[in-house]
Amino acid sequence: MSWLDLGLLFDPRFDILPPRISSICRGFVRVTSLSGKQLVRIPIRMNGKLAYLIGVIIGDGYLSKPARRKSHGGGYYWRVVITGPRNYLIGLRRLFFEIFGLHGELVKDRRKMNTWQLRFANKILHRFLRRVIGLPQGRKTTHGSWSRFVIVKDFPVHFIAGMLHSDGYVGKHYIGIVQKRFRFLERLKKFANQRLKVHFRGPVVNRRNNGKTLAWIISIYNKRDRDSLIRRIARLGVYAVKSANR
Repeated sequence: MSWLDLGLLFDPRFDILPPRISSICRGFVRVTSLSGKQLVRIPIRMNGKLAYLIGVIIGDGYLSKPARRKSHGGGYYWRVVITGPRNYLIGLRRLFFEIFGLHGELVKDRRKMNTWQLRFANKILHRFLRRVIGLPQGRKTTHGSWSRFVIVKDFPVHFIAGMLHSDGYVGKHYIGIVQKRFRFLERLKKFANQRLKVHFRGPVVNRRNNGKTLAWIISIYNKRDRDSLIRRIARLGVYAVKSANR
């Protein structure tokens, strides 16, 4: 099981002193911000539920870039945002609370019908996902290739499940994962082959508008590989909260 480098929670660009560890428990530490207002439960090792959440955030979420506050004493905004149907986000909110001890805010997304946002305004959570886990900042259109697959290598089924439950499709004859990043899907395809022995095809164009490629897809059409992956994901338990049929 992979240990996580929690020393990366300290960022000298924004912090005078590192966050304080208020207590150490089995499998996690409680980290307090310098202001004493934020208490976050942080895992010290990678685990299946965290690997699943990483897949979900890559698929349906993003980490905002730090933005200066114009009120409330200055400082910065640190946001983690996930979009999706309300019932799906309620399940994810429970999972976030189980892992980090944080209650996210559910907000209606005015840009899309039947879509909500689960928001966390927490610097320690943002710092953990950005610096310790290695997720990129910004919306998916600005992301480059995510190169930290090694951090979830011991939990490949959980990670792929998170990707499928956010940016995936499970049809009668195939499984597909859609992304705007071609290179990311190439790396994901290789990761699934090496760690799970399932073989995705692609990436190929999934959506195009006025000659511009909007999204790419990798797919599994082989029945044995498809059924094997579905069975493994089905065994994960209750935190696989969203049907991948879309």
